[in-house]
Amino acid sequence: MLSAHPQVRDAVVIGLPDDDLGCRVHAVIEATGDSPGEDGLRSHCAEKLAWYKVPRSFEFVAALSRNEAGTSRRSALIPNTDS
Repeated sequence: MLSAHPQVRDAVVIGLPDDDLGCRVHAVIEATGDSPGEDGLRSHCAEKLAWYKVPRSFEFVAALSRNEAGTSRRSALIPNTDS
């Protein structure tokens, strides 16, 4: 869905821990050049998704790493909160 945006080269959506919700939708974005911005991505998603599926937060990275099979390791994208 996010990859359909003209300024998004690649995207991965993960769940991050949230004190209030238990888990919140977070998108990691590799832009094509000019960043589409959070507001642009949020409105793009809101046109096609139910409100609770729209990412609450976005993170922009230079490149998303994928393995030989073309899949990303979502667990590697979740920050370690263990102390």
